[in-house]
Amino acid sequence: MENPAAIDMITMFEAFFPEHAARWKYLLNRSVSKWHKMAPYRHWFSIDQSASMPPDIDLSHPLLNERRRLDVVALRCTQKGSWLKEMPLEEAYPSVVEGYISVIPGKLALAVNHEGGSWLLTKSSS
Repeated sequence: MENPAAIDMITMFEAFFPEHAARWKYLLNRSVSKWHKMAPYRHWFSIDQSASMPPDIDLSHPLLNERRRLDVVALRCTQKGSWLKEMPLEEAYPSVVEGYISVIPGKLALAVNHEGGSWLLTKSSS
């Protein structure tokens, strides 16, 4: 499945969830029915907290607002209806429900929790 969307998502996993990246890459290349195992709520506190903003970030955040009409890679990892696709950020954010949005691969992403929380994941250019 080494398509551009999968590569972007794997880059995001390696940047923000290095302890899970190899496993999640494996799952991403397997059956969609396994993708729910990557759901953020399962790993919420394994995130490098220094790279994360508090929950409840939305598209009005300055890093996201200017990119809302640009294409991102979104991964929805739910028990039913998982998918990986490119779409504008303003469509991806309400559609993901549980999963990840790679805004700038390895630099800027969102982890979205099914209970409504979302984390803005950022890495500096250094």
